[in-house]
Amino acid sequence: MKRLSILAALALAVLAAVLLGPGPAVDEHGAIHAETQRPLPPLSTQPYLRAAHWFGHDWPVNFWNTDLESIAREHFDMILEDGFNTVVFLVPWPGFAPDPYSGELDPERVRRLRALMHTAHDMGLKSIVRISYAWDWLDPTAGARLLHLWLDEAHYQGWLGYVESVWSAIEDVPGLQFGFFSWEDLWAVTSLGEAEPRMRQQAAADSGFADWLVETHGLARAGEKLGRELSGVEDVIIPHRRETAHALFLKFVSQAWINRFFLPAQERFPRLSLEIRIDSDPIFDGEELVGWFDHRPNWSLPGADWVTLYWSPAMGGENQGETLTPETGAERLAWWLDEVAEHAGMRQIFIGQFLAEDFTPGYEMNGRIPHDQIPRFLELAGEVLKYRTGGVGLWTWTDYAHDAIANPGFFAQKSSWDGSEGVVWSDGRLTLPDEGWVETTLARFFYQLPDGTTEARLCIQAQAENGGRLVLFEDGRDEPFAELVIGQEPEQQCISQQLAARHLRMVADGQVDIHRVNSTGFVQRSGMRGLDFAPKEVAQAYRSLNSGLNYRPTLLRERYEDGWMGAELVEVHGIKNGSTRLNLKTFLPDEWPKAPDLKVTVAGERLAEVPCVSGGHYELALPAAAMQQDTVPVRIEASAVHQPQGDARNLGCLLLDLSIKTAGD
Repeated sequence: MKRLSILAALALAVLAAVLLGPGPAVDEHGAIHAETQRPLPPLSTQPYLRAAHWFGHDWPVNFWNTDLESIAREHFDMILEDGFNTVVFLVPWPGFAPDPYSGELDPERVRRLRALMHTAHDMGLKSIVRISYAWDWLDPTAGARLLHLWLDEAHYQGWLGYVESVWSAIEDVPGLQFGFFSWEDLWAVTSLGEAEPRMRQQAAADSGFADWLVETHGLARAGEKLGRELSGVEDVIIPHRRETAHALFLKFVSQAWINRFFLPAQERFPRLSLEIRIDSDPIFDGEELVGWFDHRPNWSLPGADWVTLYWSPAMGGENQGETLTPETGAERLAWWLDEVAEHAGMRQIFIGQFLAEDFTPGYEMNGRIPHDQIPRFLELAGEVLKYRTGGVGLWTWTDYAHDAIANPGFFAQKSSWDGSEGVVWSDGRLTLPDEGWVETTLARFFYQLPDGTTEARLCIQAQAENGGRLVLFEDGRDEPFAELVIGQEPEQQCISQQLAARHLRMVADGQVDIHRVNSTGFVQRSGMRGLDFAPKEVAQAYRSLNSGLNYRPTLLRERYEDGWMGAELVEVHGIKNGSTRLNLKTFLPDEWPKAPDLKVTVAGERLAEVPCVSGGHYELALPAAAMQQDTVPVRIEASAVHQPQGDARNLGCLLLDLSIKTAGD
């Protein structure tokens, strides 16, 4: 069938993804009243996760195609120096699983990921992995997976296979805290709301929206909601983005994030979280904005110990180019975290993408804190984060440059490059013979900058033992656009290149060794270190922030005095020498309408799902990681609750015993 252009889909998806819905009610100064905030919990003895996303010298889309191992220890030393104790590794689906259908991982990528995680652990750093990241420049069709994941069962099964394979590859690596994937990787399907009607009708069937709508509302009611008569489920169409009925499709997508993606993935990757969407999405009636759709019902992640989110000061604001005070930024941060805690339950909050500053092109109208006031904001934010979050991930630790070159240092050898006979390929360089040539496709759609920029910065590091030249051509033209004189020592030379160029060809005059090629259209400057990894003025403020974040808040929901639990129980239990199992005894009255299932998780690892019944007795083996700790969190979630007559509580199960036993007990 005809498919929506993937680049058009992605452009629309990105546009929709950044719309910020209504946030906290504020006064004319942007202040939020203290009574709207939750009481603060005490701090635990569990270490706070102070995390830095790490991309080596490059950026998220191509960093796995560079020599990370040679720089890891140097960079990890700097990460430790800056006060972090955790590294976040992106594990892109297309780069790690080249075949989208099999789920089989590239063994070399697995080896490298494990080696880097082991290096981090050896140096005292924990690891978090973001799985299902959608981009790797080596795969030119990577973006297509975003849509096919919804529309094609084989892609979906391949994705689940990939998730399971990643867990199998790293579950035994010491220091692994948890993994998460993001709603962002599952957002492109909403672009279908702009497609022509025939495509929206076909996509309604392929995505499962048509079946969901009819099963949820019935055929007649579904037709009323869509504003069209339906003779059968095959007549269902995805509502256009400018129709009020588009809220139905957003609800389908939002529920699918949990039921279709998160829960099946969690079965394959037990220590899994999801980066939830906290923006609200606009609902239109033609050109008129008539409401907002939010995703709060899905902020509680069943069976998860962590809920992951993203945050910037612009969230919830008017975003008309306003300047924000540090106080307003901190108040907004507290409000959003309290909102998430209200809906996410007793789960630690990890801000996977903490953006005190964001200079992404196209969003210049977002409300921003002036750069020279960021230290004051971070000082205020520290007190907010300390009692409301268990971890924060700095996006980004360093500035990074968007790069049109998929394989900039030839570390993946010939991948994404083509060359003439006689070219010698090796990790870290290639050698062009006299009159030899090499060429690559430039991925540029990230560079369509709204400020009118028309040129990119092309940098080439090369040397020629006997002297030589590189003649540069773009887009198949006969006339070169530049010539570089290459000296005997490795030297980087930078020139301007047309931003619209889609192809680069380099021809040698004399034998030339090329070490690296980069083409930069935009530099994200929100890091605490620059492109050269030198600390910026704001670095000390981030270090001070880290120094105050030592322990996670204690989030407990214990049993009532009579032994009943509600929908959720979170208790901390001590571990003694020889502890081997969790002992659980349950009771449920005969007149109870429905026996709930209990999901039991210890120290972040799912032990079992057992029924709450009268006389239930379960002995569950503790995970190895739990037996090496002094205390462990025990989480039990009941699949259903009931409010007995004369009792104001919603009750899940009566626990006659919940204790950790040793081998001799």
